[in-house]
Amino acid sequence: MASGVEKKLTKHLECAICLERLKEPKVLSCQHTYCKRCLERLVTTDGRGNCEVTCPECRRKTEIPWADVSGLPTNFLINNLLSELDGQFAVDTLMCEKHRREELKLFCRTCDQLICRECAITEHREHKYEFVQDIYPAEKKKITKVVDELKAKMIALETSLKTIKSQKDSAKIKFNELSLKVDAVINRQIEALEKKRQSLKDQLQKVARAQKDRHETQEKYFASSLSRIKTSVDVAEQVLRKGNELEILAAKTEITQQLTDVKSTTDMLPPRDIMISCDLIVDSSLDQSILQNLEKMSIKEGDDEAAYTLVMREWPDERNEIIGGPFISPYNVASKFEIRPKKETMPQAEALNKVQVNIKVARSKRVVGSPEIKKLDNGSFTFQHCPSEGARVYQIEVLLNGRHIKGSPFKWTPRSLTFQEVLYYIHVHRN
Repeated sequence: MASGVEKKLTKHLECAICLERLKEPKVLSCQHTYCKRCLERLVTTDGRGNCEVTCPECRRKTEIPWADVSGLPTNFLINNLLSELDGQFAVDTLMCEKHRREELKLFCRTCDQLICRECAITEHREHKYEFVQDIYPAEKKKITKVVDELKAKMIALETSLKTIKSQKDSAKIKFNELSLKVDAVINRQIEALEKKRQSLKDQLQKVARAQKDRHETQEKYFASSLSRIKTSVDVAEQVLRKGNELEILAAKTEITQQLTDVKSTTDMLPPRDIMISCDLIVDSSLDQSILQNLEKMSIKEGDDEAAYTLVMREWPDERNEIIGGPFISPYNVASKFEIRPKKETMPQAEALNKVQVNIKVARSKRVVGSPEIKKLDNGSFTFQHCPSEGARVYQIEVLLNGRHIKGSPFKWTPRSLTFQEVLYYIHVHRN
């Protein structure tokens, strides 16, 4: 079973064109390596008749004299690794591909490739070359230096990645906490509104019950009166319809008394309009205030650039600093500024896409300068600007990734030079 190292090596020993193990690996001028046969299929001719190959990965062009890919340098390191993986022993002696019997003992500095003695006296005759054993220590030292620099870069990047991961985890926790906070705030509002809703409905229900009781009482009264009148009328009509003169006259007094009693009773009917007046009273200003307060609730995006501040080096003694403003400096003297991050946020400075500074006249907001910005090794950014005597007060806008840092725009008030400063200014410019 192949080890983890072998698997990684195998991946790097694949041709990016055919996706198979490299065969006769040739190196382009961009230092990418491909199979000789694969490169032969990529040879093209430009408008001037020159043959070239465009690297499939970086698109850099490599000239191919006489359209012969064999003339490209062989990647001997890859060849040795391929031999190791195939179970063969790498040899210390490499033979020239053009002069099969000659060993590659020389290194052509002009062409930056290994050559043999025959190569040295033919196509490399006018070139600068040295013996491999003589040039190897210095070249190895150069490569080692680059490797060490990259290792240091790796450590810095690993630190930055750890910082970003930590910040990512912290951000996730923070956003979850804020989400719960949003729910709590809104739930409190909803709970208060629901309580008010229930209170109003309870009041309305009380009024509704009173109204219902009134209607039911009057309904019973009207129904009872109607029944009495109907009975009296029916009796009277029946007597009138079926009785003769004697019978009607005999019952006249009784019938008339009954009808009169019923009429007098129903004449006391209560008024029909017994509705209880009620309405929802809402203070329009209070209602508007509640809505406005709800509108005021928002998620304020965190000021990622709050970890940066603007620092001005005082003139003439730049050892003194003004941190965060307001800034005061002389006219006609270039003032030096530094956008400085906190220690723990320095790795983030590597990830900043854009740093922008605008110098504006405070009153008119007219931009009078967008100075060049330089990045320092410690993650800070510097710029300078020379205030003219025309403006009384400036504003300095500092934006990182399109967002103002904390305190931006900063107030900057130019002033006239003192006599001592004038003397110092003249002294500096004379020297």
